[in-house]
Amino acid sequence: MASGKTPRPMRSSRRADGFQSRVVASRNPKLVREAEESLSSKQRLARPREMRRPRTAQLRDMGEVCHQKFSAIEWDQRSFQPFPSEVVFENYIPHQFYIASLALRNKDRVPRLLNVILGNSPYFELISPSDEDYKVAPGMSSTYRILFRPDENKDYFEELIIITEREKFFVPIRAIGARASLDFPEQLNFSECPVRFSTQKTLLVRNVGKREACYSITTLSPFSVDPSIGTLGVGEAMQVTVEFHPPKTGVYTSPMIVHYDTGEDVHKSLCGTAVNADIRLDKSSLTVEKTSLTLSKQSSLVIHNQSGITAHFQWKRFVDEEEEERQKLRLQRQEEDKLVDVPKEQGVVPPLREHPSLPVCTSQSQGTEVQGDSMPFCSDIFTIVPMEGDILPNSSLEINVIFKPKEARVYQEAAYCDISGCETRLPLCISGEGVGPQVELSCDQVSVGKVFVGSSHSYGVLLLNRGVPEAPFSVVYPERALDSCYEVALRGEASGISYLLDTTEIDCGLQVFNKVSEAAVTLQNSCCQELLALLEVQGYIEPGKQQVLKVYYLPGVPGVFCRAFQIQVGHLEPAKICLKGEGTFPRIHLDLPRNIKGNAKYEKILQKAQEKLDKGSQRDEAIALGEAVAAEPRMDDSGTMSVLTPPFRAELPEYILDLGYVVPGDIHTHMVKITNTGHFPASFCVDGYVLYNTGFSVCLECVKRLPSCESKTFEVCFDPQSANLPLGKVDVLLPIKVRGGPTIQVRLRAMVAEPSLCVSRDRLEFSAVQCGQCQEETIQLHNTFQVPCKWSISMTDPVEEVDKHLPGSEHQKLLEEMKSVPCGFEVLPSAGSLAPGQQCHVQVRFSPTEEKCYRGELQIQICQSSQRLQVPVLGRGLEPRLESIPAELENA
Repeated sequence: MASGKTPRPMRSSRRADGFQSRVVASRNPKLVREAEESLSSKQRLARPREMRRPRTAQLRDMGEVCHQKFSAIEWDQRSFQPFPSEVVFENYIPHQFYIASLALRNKDRVPRLLNVILGNSPYFELISPSDEDYKVAPGMSSTYRILFRPDENKDYFEELIIITEREKFFVPIRAIGARASLDFPEQLNFSECPVRFSTQKTLLVRNVGKREACYSITTLSPFSVDPSIGTLGVGEAMQVTVEFHPPKTGVYTSPMIVHYDTGEDVHKSLCGTAVNADIRLDKSSLTVEKTSLTLSKQSSLVIHNQSGITAHFQWKRFVDEEEEERQKLRLQRQEEDKLVDVPKEQGVVPPLREHPSLPVCTSQSQGTEVQGDSMPFCSDIFTIVPMEGDILPNSSLEINVIFKPKEARVYQEAAYCDISGCETRLPLCISGEGVGPQVELSCDQVSVGKVFVGSSHSYGVLLLNRGVPEAPFSVVYPERALDSCYEVALRGEASGISYLLDTTEIDCGLQVFNKVSEAAVTLQNSCCQELLALLEVQGYIEPGKQQVLKVYYLPGVPGVFCRAFQIQVGHLEPAKICLKGEGTFPRIHLDLPRNIKGNAKYEKILQKAQEKLDKGSQRDEAIALGEAVAAEPRMDDSGTMSVLTPPFRAELPEYILDLGYVVPGDIHTHMVKITNTGHFPASFCVDGYVLYNTGFSVCLECVKRLPSCESKTFEVCFDPQSANLPLGKVDVLLPIKVRGGPTIQVRLRAMVAEPSLCVSRDRLEFSAVQCGQCQEETIQLHNTFQVPCKWSISMTDPVEEVDKHLPGSEHQKLLEEMKSVPCGFEVLPSAGSLAPGQQCHVQVRFSPTEEKCYRGELQIQICQSSQRLQVPVLGRGLEPRLESIPAELENA
C-alpha cells in the first residue's frame, strides 16, 4: 500500500496525513484464486494476507539461463509470489513523494535469480535493494520500493516487469486519483404505495467526492429517476426525484445504477410494495325508477375515497385494458373492410393512414366512443355525470346516472370505473325500464240496437290518457261493407293529469353550516283539470296556475349534505325533489403536522366511522361523522317547508411544532404559514398570553377577513435563556381562535439541553523520550448529545509557587522565566466542532527539550456548557549519554 511522504528509503515511512505506516509483508500469505475485486485502502489494509496470481507474459527455458533445470513449483504457479499483488496509491497530494513496498518471495527450493524492471516513467521510480541482479534464497523475500511523485490528482498506471529464471510476469502499479461520490442511500424503500398511482420521493444528494461528478442513472420500470443525467460540482447538492408507478399489486425491486464518467458503477437498491387503496363504490348495481318515454330520470351513487391520495377516475365501457385493445382491433378491421368495399368508380381509396382506424362514435348497438387511446363509456340511453374527475383524499363524490329510454322495455348496461389506486376497474350494473303511454277507453263495446235503414245515430266513447306523456291515436275502420258506418264523427280530447316542476334538484351550494338557507320550487298545473297536491297538508292548483313552495334548510354540520322530500299530485307517483349542498365554516390550515397517530380519541372516531361504512350505510359523510338527524319536511299554509338538523360540535386534532434540542443562549425560530382553506373570509387571532414565561413567543396580530386561498405567515421563537428555563422538555398549547369556526390548537415543543462531550481517556502518560524526538498519543472526543458541540483545548502547566519574600524585581523575573519555559506538549487540533453523534481524534505530541519530568493538564472547554474536562498529561525527557572505556583508549 501507499506509504511515506519523503523519498528516503526506510522501513516505516510517513503518509501525507502524518501517521506511521504499519503495513508489513506477510510471512504466510493466503493465495486467492478468484478475480481481483475493487478494494478501498482500508479494505486492502485489513486483508494483508491475501494475494493473487500475477499475470504471466511468457515462460522461459530454464536450461538456457541456469543449471537448475527442474523446479518444485507447478507450471501453473509462479516461482516468485509478489506481495501485494497490485501496488496501489490513493489519497495523494500533487508534488508530494510517496513510497510503497513490494516483496517478492522465492517459493522454490533452490536459490533463484531475480530481476525487476520499471519502464521510463516520470512519475514512478524503482528503488532496488541491489544495483545488479542477484539470487534470492529459498523461502526468502526481496523487498523493492516504488517512489511515486504525482503532478496532479488523477489516475496513473504502470507495470513492473519481473524476470526470473523460469518466467516473466507483471505486477501492476495503479494510482487512483480523485473520484466523484454522490451520497445516495444504499436502499430506498417506498414501503406500501397505491397501485396505478405515481408516488415520488425527493432526495437531497451531495457530491462528497473530490471531483466533479458527471453521472447517469439507470433503473427498471416501474421506477424512474429525474434527473437521470447531469453534472454536479464538488460539495454541491441537488434534488433527485425517484418515482414509483406500479401497474399491478405486488412487491417490486430494482437496482439503481449510478454511472460515473471515470468508469465506476455504483449499485443502489429500490423497492416498494403496491397495494389497493381504500377506494370503493357505495353500490355495485343501480336501478333507475320507471321512466316514461320522451322523459328522463336520474339516480345517484357515491365514490368513497378513504385513502390519502387524490384519485383520478374515468368511466369506461370495458372491464380492462386487454378487452379495450381487442375492441380497438375489431373496430380497426371493420373500418378497413369498409374502406375496401368502397366502389372504385367513386375514386381512388386514399392510404389507410389518412383514415382514422377508430371511429369517433359507433352505432347504437355498439355504444362505444373512441377518443385517441381512450374508450370511455358511451350510451344513447344512460348518461353518467361526471364522466371523469378527481376525488380529494378522505372525501366522497356523488355520481349521477341519467336514464332516457326510447322504447317501452327494460334496459341494462355495465360501466366500469377506472380509478387510480385500484388494480382493477370497479364494476357498476345500470338498469332501468321505459314506460309507454297508458291509454284507456271508457268501454270496449258499443251496442247500437235496432235502427232503421238510412237513419243516422251517434254514440260517444271516452278515451282517457292515464300516463304522463302525450298519446297520439288514430281510428282504424272496418274493411267489410256491412260492418262499416253509410260516416264516423270523432270529437273530444284524450287528456291526462300532468304537472310541471321547474326543478327536481335544489343545489344550495356553499353555505355556513349554522345558518338557514332558503330555496324555492315552482309547481305548475299543465293539464285541464284542477290538481290536488299532497305534502303534509293538501292544496289545489287551478288549470294553468302555479304554486311557489319555499324550502328552508339548516345543515347543522360541516360537510356535504343531500336530502330528499316528495310531492304527490293526484293519483300519480310521488315526485322526489333532491336538496343538496355543502355546509362549511371559516377554517384555516397550518403547514404543520397534526397529532392523530397514537391519539386514542381520534382513532376511536375513525374506527366508528369505518364500522358504519362497512355496514353498508349510504348516508353522507357529514351524517356518518356528526350523527346529525334530519327532521321530517313540513309545509305551512303559505307553502313554506323547513328541513332542520340539530347543532353540531366537533374538535379538530391539534397541530405540532417541535423545535427539537435548543441550547440556552441560542434562539430557534420557525416560520408558520396559515392558509384560509375555506370559501369565505376568515378572521382569527392568537392568544399569546398563554406563552408567558415559557420561552416561546409569536409575532402575529389579529387577522381580519383573510380572503379565501390566501396565506399569512408568522414567526415562532424559542429563547430558553430569556425565561430562565431549566434543562428538560418544554410543552405548551397555543390556541388560535377562528371567528365563527373552531379553535385551532398548536402544541409547541422543545428540549432544553446543553452540549456535552465524552473523553476516551482520563490520563495520558508518555514513555521516556529522547530530547529532540517526539512521541504521539491519541484521545477521542465523542458528542453523544443531540445538539452540535463546539470545543477547544488548552494545555496548562502546574503552578509552581514563588517565594513571596523575594524582592519585587526578582519575583517578577522568576515568573517570566517560568512562563517562557516550553511545556513540551502540543495538541492538534486545538479546537473544533462536533455534530450530534460525531467523533474526532485529538493528537497530543510530547517533544522534550531537556532531561526532566514534564507535567501538564489538558483543559477541554465546551461552548455554552458548564462542563469542564481535565486530562492530566505526564512525560519524561532523556538527554543523550556518552560512555568512555579508559582501558580501550590506552590500548589504542
